[in-house]
Amino acid sequence: MRVVVDASVVSRWIIPGQPYEREAESLKSDALEGGVELHAPSTLLYDLASVLYRGVAGGYVEEGDAVLALKALARLGVVVHELGVDEVARVLLISVQSGLSAYDAAYVYLARELDALLVTADEGLFEKAVGMVKAMRLRDYPSRR
Repeated sequence: MRVVVDASVVSRWIIPGQPYEREAESLKSDALEGGVELHAPSTLLYDLASVLYRGVAGGYVEEGDAVLALKALARLGVVVHELGVDEVARVLLISVQSGLSAYDAAYVYLARELDALLVTADEGLFEKAVGMVKAMRLRDYPSRR
């Protein structure tokens, strides 16, 4: 199964104590065991860097740990897709049509292109994406615990 993940999901693998952490861990375990392919647009890196910055600034994450966490994406098997100008133009159209930011629209675009399930803990993204692609709230992902 192909799954597009956003920063709201990936951040739960790094910063403890967030809602739906168990569901995020289940998704990660499924990916590490090979049952799920994880994908994300390259904007994930910037989204995640912003989340990690807020974690460092708030005292929740050490600076070195934040850098290591960002680099760990490759080990988790998240396939990061670089979007070119033509793809970003399609992302822009999704933004205009849906009211999503270009960052969020990039996840929708990739889910559509890969015929993948978009999993997010971002309620606003979910509400707008559900009519455009297969989408699931992270809270609804089956937890193993």
